[in-house]
Amino acid sequence: RAGFVPGSLAAATSHPGAEAGSVPGSVGASATHLGAESDVAVKEAGVVAFNQLRIEVQAMRQDVGDVMDRLAVLGNLTQTVQYQAMHPDHQTQRSRESQFHFKSALIKYYEAGYCKSARHFVRADDPEQATYIQCAVTGWKLKRNKCIAGHVLPHASAHLAHAFGLSPEGINDVRNGLLCCEHVEELMHPPLRICFLYDILHDNWKFTVLDGQLLVTKIRETNKTFGQCNGKTLKLPDGKSPWKRLLWIHAEQAITAALSAELLSDKKWEEERGRIQSLLTLVFTQRDSDAAVRKWRDGHVHVSSGSEHPN
Repeated sequence: RAGFVPGSLAAATSHPGAEAGSVPGSVGASATHLGAESDVAVKEAGVVAFNQLRIEVQAMRQDVGDVMDRLAVLGNLTQTVQYQAMHPDHQTQRSRESQFHFKSALIKYYEAGYCKSARHFVRADDPEQATYIQCAVTGWKLKRNKCIAGHVLPHASAHLAHAFGLSPEGINDVRNGLLCCEHVEELMHPPLRICFLYDILHDNWKFTVLDGQLLVTKIRETNKTFGQCNGKTLKLPDGKSPWKRLLWIHAEQAITAALSAELLSDKKWEEERGRIQSLLTLVFTQRDSDAAVRKWRDGHVHVSSGSEHPN
């Protein structure tokens, strides 16, 4: 009916002390009870969430521990593969034709071919016609058969090439080779008494002798000693060199061998080896990351995978 007011509401509104917004006693008690229950529920939920978080953190710690263990195993495996690659237990027989083409490819890439005219050397336009080759270490121009087209990663390790970012055919890539006199090329292989260290400030490579007894030894086919070439920059055209990762692997293995043979005693060589190992880790981690990105990208966008890692 018009003007009808429920009894309880009428009592509340007709009470002289009633204020706007006041709550009857029974309703206020209910609200207080509900608030207490809500606080308890929030606390219980917080405890559950905290326990769940603690469990997840423990699981994450376990995962991190597992990853570190796997990285340690991987590191040992990588060291083993690198050792096996630089210390092949056999030699491969290559045809004269294969050796000739590899040497010609290196001559062209490193612009190292010459012909002799009277008393002067003239750059050979055709690498296959070059009768003299410049040694990257000594700088001497040697008769073609006295300058060796050496592999940084040995030809006999072609079956391990994939571990270093190369296909088996890539073992004969020009960036896995150097043109050196025979004496130097012999020492590039076990027992690894020389190596090439990267000068990051000048972006070039330094020939480095790891056996002090070699310093006074004369390099065959030249009038220079190993000591005179020690620390000198390789004679290579600007922007052209073997793959950094392969020279780093070679250097790390050579320094390790020299330390084991007690040919090096200065602490700096331990530091140098650690620096090289860090660079290798960076290069191969980046390569693996790039490969993962390309794999994801190729699965979403149809584009080519790009060229090999520049290092």
